Amino acid sequence: MAGELQLHDAQRRAAEPAVSVWVAASAGAGKTKVLVDRVLRLMLSGTPVDKILCLTFTRAAAAEMSNRIKAALGEWAILSTADLAAAVESLTGAPADDAATAAARRLFAQVLDAPGGLRIMTLHSFCESLLGRFPLEARVAPHFSVVDERSAAEIMHEARDELLVRAEREDETELADALREVTGRVGELEFVELMTELAGERGRLKRLAASGNDIGHRDARLFKLLRANPDETVADIIAGACAEETFDREGLQEAMAALATGTKTDIARGIALEGWLSAADDARRIAVFDAHADGLLRKDRRPLARLITSKPAEAAPYAAETLAGEAERLAEIFQLLRANGAARASAALLRLGDGLIGAYETQKRLRAKLDYDDLILAVRDLLARPGIAPWVLFKLDGGLDHILIDEAQDTNPDQWEV
Repeated sequence: MAGELQLHDAQRRAAEPAVSVWVAASAGAGKTKVLVDRVLRLMLSGTPVDKILCLTFTRAAAAEMSNRIKAALGEWAILSTADLAAAVESLTGAPADDAATAAARRLFAQVLDAPGGLRIMTLHSFCESLLGRFPLEARVAPHFSVVDERSAAEIMHEARDELLVRAEREDETELADALREVTGRVGELEFVELMTELAGERGRLKRLAASGNDIGHRDARLFKLLRANPDETVADIIAGACAEETFDREGLQEAMAALATGTKTDIARGIALEGWLSAADDARRIAVFDAHADGLLRKDRRPLARLITSKPAEAAPYAAETLAGEAERLAEIFQLLRANGAARASAALLRLGDGLIGAYETQKRLRAKLDYDDLILAVRDLLARPGIAPWVLFKLDGGLDHILIDEAQDTNPDQWEV
């Protein structure tokens, strides 16, 4: 019982309209109840209905809040004076006089009479309404309409087809190279998923493009971040790893002889090593490079824990050290290969993303359409635009006294900027 009282007290403090609060609680702990109680107390304290804005991240949450508030106000309208006074006292923690109960009883009618009613909407709906008020300031078509996810997917499909057609043109060699790089690594279904994910991250891609860096500079930063050399290809790295001067031939020959006196595993490793050492030139070593690595590395291309058993190791004291050194060298080569591959694939994917988003934006602009992400991005830019944002914020501030945000733990950075 004491725990329940403490919880109720904490909820009551969180619903206090005179202070700004942040509520952190587990699922089912009553966060929505706190929001509902806070709205009710705001209205009881005399805040006009149209001065309150409640933002949620789903339509279901918006409907749940609206239903709870209307249910409470509808009940207040028909309760007896004594029961209504008790309900108000339970909500506020203070005795309710006749004026308070009379005000509470009128709230249901006030909500019904308010233009547009109580404003409980999703963040996307709020952004849509804001763009409708300030279309020119937001640089969107005044007659814009919002496309649903299905229509957006259809437009994205057209944009993807346009991108693929562009990649076939002779003057689009860089785009064609990027497409070849990506499609060489993923299947058809994965490619479609990648394009969809790219479109969903266009807010970040736009910020990257707006940073003033051209594609070449962006690629250079990407290779530097991954510690890869943009001037090296996979073939270059492998060729360098197979050069005669890069490995200890004499030490490996001694280790090969020692392995021949050991267990079956030792002998098999020695045979693989012989294939590497007997290659007459770099080109032939390139052909057996993977087989050589298989003898000394695990499947994840890290050195094997044990490269030689104790008996041959005792006969050739330096064999274990030599084999470990070669395994470490090969592991570093594969790390370079992974870094190079990741950098090239990422650069290609970003280049495709630039083309895809450009085509997608063009298709929507021709139709005067905005999708859900556009609503967030357009409002984010509007509220940060020099010379425009202060006026928009002034108009908003004149119409709102309280903003309540549900599910505020959302991690979308663009939504948080709004």
